[in-house]
Amino acid sequence: MAFTNPRPDPRGSDPACYKAAEGLRARIWRPRRPAHPHLTGARAILLLIDNSQGLLVGGLSLAFLILSLGIHEAAHAWVAYRCGDSTAKDLGRMTLDPFPHIDPVMTILVPAVLYFSSGFMFGGAKPVPVQYHRLRHPLRDMMLVAIAGPISNFLLAMLFLSIMKGLVY
Repeated sequence: MAFTNPRPDPRGSDPACYKAAEGLRARIWRPRRPAHPHLTGARAILLLIDNSQGLLVGGLSLAFLILSLGIHEAAHAWVAYRCGDSTAKDLGRMTLDPFPHIDPVMTILVPAVLYFSSGFMFGGAKPVPVQYHRLRHPLRDMMLVAIAGPISNFLLAMLFLSIMKGLVY
């Protein structure tokens, strides 16, 4: 008959290591084995140095995120300008520079909290100001302004995918 302790062992032992001995409940503690016993000391450091493709992929992903932030918002602003609304251009938001588009909460805080808590990252930028009544054909033009950002994301994804395929694989 196996005995499991309702309180976890602070040393990290496995509940399967608890056993009953001769009708008495006795606890046998065994230390955990390391996940990779062959990766100790210098071998682990060499493995990290050898994993340069992971660093390259991470660097390319970060570059993709920074560039796509500016290009996505600039695409919205450019289409709105072409359709007759110069509000984004007047406010200095029709630029590829990502800094005018950064929102402290949605661009920095939310992605950082999500990444460190769950490993998943999601965020956003300041929305480009568009005044509906200044567009020439408001219904059609708002649709074009709205779809410009996702189309730029798709085109950037294809571009960066081809770059990554050429450099990494």
